[in-house]
Amino acid sequence: MIQNWKPHQIIGFLLFLFVTVTYFILAAKFPLVYIWATYEDLYGEWLQVYLFLGALFFLVKLSFLSSRYRWCFIALSVACLYVILEEISWGQRLFGFSSPQFFEKNNLQGETNLHNLITGPYSTQLKAAIEYFLAAALVGYGLLYPLLIRLEWKLALFVENLGVPAPPLHIAALFVVAAVLELGLFGFNEAEVAEILIGMALMVIAIHYHHAVRHNVSVVESDALSRADSNTIGITVVVVFIICAMSAGVTAYAVYSNPRLKVGIENRIDNGIEQFARRYERYEQWEMSADLYKRIHEKRPGSASTLRHLARMHKNMGDNENFLKYVNKALKLDLRRYQRKPNNVAIHHSLVHSYRLVGDNKKASSHLKRALRLASDNTRKYPNSARAAYRLGKTYGLMGEYALAFEQFDKAYKLKPDSKKYRKWYYRSRIDLERNGRSTTVNVN
Repeated sequence: MIQNWKPHQIIGFLLFLFVTVTYFILAAKFPLVYIWATYEDLYGEWLQVYLFLGALFFLVKLSFLSSRYRWCFIALSVACLYVILEEISWGQRLFGFSSPQFFEKNNLQGETNLHNLITGPYSTQLKAAIEYFLAAALVGYGLLYPLLIRLEWKLALFVENLGVPAPPLHIAALFVVAAVLELGLFGFNEAEVAEILIGMALMVIAIHYHHAVRHNVSVVESDALSRADSNTIGITVVVVFIICAMSAGVTAYAVYSNPRLKVGIENRIDNGIEQFARRYERYEQWEMSADLYKRIHEKRPGSASTLRHLARMHKNMGDNENFLKYVNKALKLDLRRYQRKPNNVAIHHSLVHSYRLVGDNKKASSHLKRALRLASDNTRKYPNSARAAYRLGKTYGLMGEYALAFEQFDKAYKLKPDSKKYRKWYYRSRIDLERNGRSTTVNVN
């Protein structure tokens, strides 16, 4: 079938392959580059912005041309503009203004945008429902709708006659793969890649229809296009994609070069390295995970948690020497801090993790009991302290008391709803409760 395709169809499919294969290789082998290619204010997000901007350019032009699709092009123009502004949080990070109180309290990321009022970096039933709805809509519009039009299904033809333009079938793969990635099944921040594919699809649709409407091509189907028309559409798609890709690179570099913005970006990169280290750990990619944890350790040599992660990775690789090296470093750090602050709940938590890692459950249990007593006393002394509730929630979590942990994280979040940390642990504890039931109590006696 593909040997009968025209130039613009081949170009569209090759662009799809280029983007998807590139991102797959980056995710599998080059995690640091993948972070740059997907995280906020970095290359991937700016590529999304410019692809939607490229689509917007042609959609606005189409909005002034007479066709039965005109109303839909106007609607898509508004939608693209909205997506662009939402992606950059309406210029908040660029211009440095703080979030209004409403967004600080209600936005799941504390940013000035609308979509994070209902979805964010935390798993919720509403978020899952929206993801599945969006995935179904992408497959329905990008694959089923043009396919049913080609099969002359009456309802599809009726909708098309109302002025809803059908995507060319040769870009159906963009929609289908984007739909799968939107579900976040792999846990690799792939929804950001999905947005790039959606931006590409809208750009191709806008260019395709812009050429067809301007040149009075009666049926906007690839089979009806002459080779000259096909060449023009294909070349335009390549040129616009290159412009978008280069603009994204220049913008990402300019933003990163700004001293005010650089601090926030580097913090997000560091956070991304830690998250991806855990993701590779889940996929049992021990060496890659260890390399990322080493980077974190170099920046935060005083983190016992990072040392424990490094120890686990080396243990999984069968490297007992480095396992003992890193776990003993973690224990020494914990014990030094314990000597200085014997009543610090967080230090007892860390000691619980370290002793569990070396298999000393007796000492782990002793520190867990001490943490429970201290955290409970603090919540009684300071009933309106979000921090005290948070520490008690962490203690219950270590005990496997997920219902009690959730109650405390819920309390901390309500006492300080503008805290990203408490918001994160509220959602995380809710997921733990749903997955593990009310209690799988660890014996601390």
